[in-house]
Amino acid sequence: MEPEYAVGDILITREKDPSIIKVGDNIVYLGNTGDYNGKIITHNVIKIEQNEQGEYLFHTKGIANTIEDPIVNEKQLYGIVVQNNAVLAFICKILTNKYGLYFVVIIPIILYAFVGFVKTQGEKIEQEREEERKNKQLEKEERERKKLKQETEPVQGGEKTQKKSKTTTKKKANTEENNTDDKETTNKVKSKKTTSTNKKEEENKVVSKKSIENKNKVASSKNAENKNKVASSKNTESKNKSASTKNTESKNKSASTKNTENKNKSVSTKKTRENTEEIKKTKKTTRKTEKE
Repeated sequence: MEPEYAVGDILITREKDPSIIKVGDNIVYLGNTGDYNGKIITHNVIKIEQNEQGEYLFHTKGIANTIEDPIVNEKQLYGIVVQNNAVLAFICKILTNKYGLYFVVIIPIILYAFVGFVKTQGEKIEQEREEERKNKQLEKEERERKKLKQETEPVQGGEKTQKKSKTTTKKKANTEENNTDDKETTNKVKSKKTTSTNKKEEENKVVSKKSIENKNKVASSKNAENKNKVASSKNTESKNKSASTKNTESKNKSASTKNTENKNKSVSTKKTRENTEEIKKTKKTTRKTEKE
């Protein structure tokens, strides 16, 4: 029946009345002759007939075959093909294969067993831990009970001794009262000492805070003074620079004025000398002329 159905495919059939089967339907039947004897066969119906008894006879052949197969009686029928289930066919192929059997059956079984073993081990470990916790709790409770017993026993013994002492003598009671008074006084003294020490500590804390504040104030004042000094030194330097520049400018101006005055004086003296010489020369010439 290839290529419509391959070898290993799983076909789902349904019983059907032979009278309803038509030409072209794919039927499944049990072979009873030749090579088909005892085999389940799927072939295509090519012709339908009835015998004298009214039974349906089906002429069939494979899709790829050219020769007609033996006639099939309706008693041999299983039914007609309804569906080709590829999923079931794939599963059957895996199960029939040696390696597929390992992967599909054996390995999951091993994993399931391993998971179950791990779970059981985990449950055992949890149970052991719970038992340890319970044991620890019981041990703690026993210890607490023992402590309570130890605390209660001396108290009861002390009460018995006090009763005996009261009945025997009153001196012991007086001594106990005196001891209690002494204890109270000592406790009062200790409390006073502790209060005095606490006061001293508080005073020391206040003094230390004040000293720290004073130190901070002194440091801040020193920083302010240093800043003021730096600023004043800078101002004096700038003033001195400006004054020096002014003095140099004034000196240069006075020097230049003096030089100009000296030059003018020298020029004027030269001129006066020249004039006097000329006057003398003229006088000489006039005298010579007069003598002649």
